[in-house]
Amino acid sequence: MKNERVKVIVEDLVDVIRGVMLKHSVTNKEFRFAIDYLNETASNQFELELMLQNFFEITTAEAENALHEGSASNIAGPFYLEGAPEIPNGGSIKVLDDDEHERIVIRGHIKDVKGQPIEGVKLDIWHSTSKGTYSGVHPGVPEGYYRAKLTTDADGYYEVKTSKPVPYQIPGDGNTGRLLAAMGRHCWRPAHIHFKARGEGLLEHITQAYFEGEDYVDSDCCDAVIDELVLKTEQINGESVITKDFVLDPA
Repeated sequence: MKNERVKVIVEDLVDVIRGVMLKHSVTNKEFRFAIDYLNETASNQFELELMLQNFFEITTAEAENALHEGSASNIAGPFYLEGAPEIPNGGSIKVLDDDEHERIVIRGHIKDVKGQPIEGVKLDIWHSTSKGTYSGVHPGVPEGYYRAKLTTDADGYYEVKTSKPVPYQIPGDGNTGRLLAAMGRHCWRPAHIHFKARGEGLLEHITQAYFEGEDYVDSDCCDAVIDELVLKTEQINGESVITKDFVLDPA
């Protein structure tokens, strides 16, 4: 059965690719090499997903941002896990005992598009360890560490304490890494914090926060850094504080 959306997207995609091939006079030999390269990539599901996420996931966030009034969405990444431990608003995310990285406070308000605070928003927060790994995904980091879920109060306010994440490299020893190297690019992501906000009658919101002035903010391998999401760290009452406010769209 014909699907009109599939039809127009595929036709536009083919037109763009054909245009690029003509613009750069792609030869049949290069075309055959590309087919072999893609076949090799597709034989490894992880590598195929990595390549597609690295080059294209940010485009879905950009498309959604053009449709909605609320705060800027960003890529989800592959390391979100359901069932993060619920902690009280103002509590601390569990980190490893040997994590000596700077402690930070993440705080902010969640409002609707009319500027009204939203109580009861469930906010998932997750980020890397001090070694650039993720709990429940990489060895040596038990589930439930470096991730948590909390709920906004009557003022739409949330606050959580944790350790500062670090930049890390996406796997660079496969076809994605080789392609980036051939383009003269690196495999580093800047330090970032992930958020997923959900509430009744609200559009699910997935985004990230980046640290102003930190390494790779201007050269993220995923091209996912949006100016609105680059935040300044403030020193308040002896604590390093990141303020990330949200405006959520109705569902």
